[in-house]
Amino acid sequence: MDDGGDWEDKCAICLGVFTAQTEGKLKECKHSFCYDCISQWVLKSSNRACPLCKKEFTALTCRVDGVLIEEPIECSTATASPAPGNENLDHLDHSFCLEEIARLIHEAEKKRDNLLKKARPSNSRYSNSRVVFDNQTQQRSFDNLGYCIDQLDEIKSHLCFGEQFDSSELMMELHQYQEAIVLGKELPNYQNHNNQYYDDEDYYDDEYYEYDRRYCT
Repeated sequence: MDDGGDWEDKCAICLGVFTAQTEGKLKECKHSFCYDCISQWVLKSSNRACPLCKKEFTALTCRVDGVLIEEPIECSTATASPAPGNENLDHLDHSFCLEEIARLIHEAEKKRDNLLKKARPSNSRYSNSRVVFDNQTQQRSFDNLGYCIDQLDEIKSHLCFGEQFDSSELMMELHQYQEAIVLGKELPNYQNHNNQYYDDEDYYDDEYYEYDRRYCT
């Protein structure tokens, strides 16, 4: 998006909203982010690769006083340096990614809680341990959100122990979780997750799809 119209888009880095006035677009791949977020990414990354597609880039386009300009990466980083005491960029990457994971988990939990409000107790013999969804789409959305939360918690635990990681690869993975949470897309490795519940004939009743309450906490 390079016009100055009234539009909003979601940044894949911070999950916040940016507009034409706060957009930072990569020249080569055309992916857009909040200008502040992608500028911070440029400062912290050892290479010049898009957080989403890994394509190398040489410049950002942004608006200054309403005028679209192209900002070479060399110019934007030549005079920039980490704040005193923050020279350990690996530490910054861990902290930055932990913040993004926390945002994703919060978003997933909020959507899962909203779905749970649409559920109701089952009339089957499992009524003390099950909730009921009106259709399979809601059920699978609920499952998908729970799976995202579990996987993000696992990634967070690895980062908390200080494990090393490729920041660009992790951002691509977090973008997949964002699409799964915000857009409802299934993750590539989700297809076979919990298939045993769908194969269990007691999982369903005649009209509704049921979900074990132990996954609702």
